[in-house]
Amino acid sequence: MKRSLFRAFVLLLTSAILLLTGCSVLGEIFNKTPSEEYKSPGTLAKERQTEIMECFINKDEETLKSFFSEYVIENYPDLDTQIETALDYLDGEIASYDEPLSSATGGFDKKCYIGDT
Repeated sequence: MKRSLFRAFVLLLTSAILLLTGCSVLGEIFNKTPSEEYKSPGTLAKERQTEIMECFINKDEETLKSFFSEYVIENYPDLDTQIETALDYLDGEIASYDEPLSSATGGFDKKCYIGDT
């Protein structure tokens, strides 16, 4: 009787610890990204939007081109012209812009970024 109560107590305690600590402990155990280094897909989307905006402010064609996949770079010979046209579309300088609003859906490996700006 005492032995089964002890097992039940250990099982309950283990369950409570896992419930209260969340997945961060399991991620560290299985060598996943530690929670303090993890950036949510929404945060990554906001960072990318800010980087793209900086490219437009600085008229940085090469950095903007680096955001495209190898497939696009290889199969769209007029990509440089299109990027240049996009950068020239804005007359003058950008004085200010709102913080990007974004969300992202999908798993850690399959992200789909949705910009709401």
